[in-house]
Amino acid sequence: VAGFVEVDAATVEALRGAVRQIGGVATNINQIAKAANRTRDPDFSAFMEERAALGRDLARIE
Repeated sequence: VAGFVEVDAATVEALRGAVRQIGGVATNINQIAKAANRTRDPDFSAFMEERAALGRDLARIE
């Protein structure tokens, strides 16, 4: 039939697999966005202080 592409079963299955994987990625991105919307803004200065303290502790261990 003009205008339609005939494909074999292996190609159809590969395309279905790709669609499933893309759907999974989209679901994961949506879950990440929902989690980000639930949390408050991080306190970057507190994070940097904790990071520096961890660095000092690790330096003592070495």
